[in-house]
Amino acid sequence: DLHSFPTRRSSDLFVSDFHATLYQGSHNARLKNILENLRDQIQRYRTTSLSFPGRMDISLKEHRQILQAITKGDGAKASLLLQEHLQNTKKTLLEFLRHEQVTSK
Repeated sequence: DLHSFPTRRSSDLFVSDFHATLYQGSHNARLKNILENLRDQIQRYRTTSLSFPGRMDISLKEHRQILQAITKGDGAKASLLLQEHLQNTKKTLLEFLRHEQVTSK
């Protein structure tokens, strides 16, 4: 269900299933393997990003919007939303790194 995530675990499962479905939907085995490898490489950053207060809710909203654009066949909007999602994730990670740098001094 895209609208109800009672636990962090169910949210994580939704996001993982979302990505797996997109990879499979590419019908390109090589691309699927590359994306799965990349996903495995960035898992710790993803976990860190999603641990920020409120980030999981925002991420789920972003995923829902991307899914809606894909479902409507609006590839341009889905691409734009994906870019925004990645920028938001990057921003969160950079904030985390800055915070870690300050607190480790």
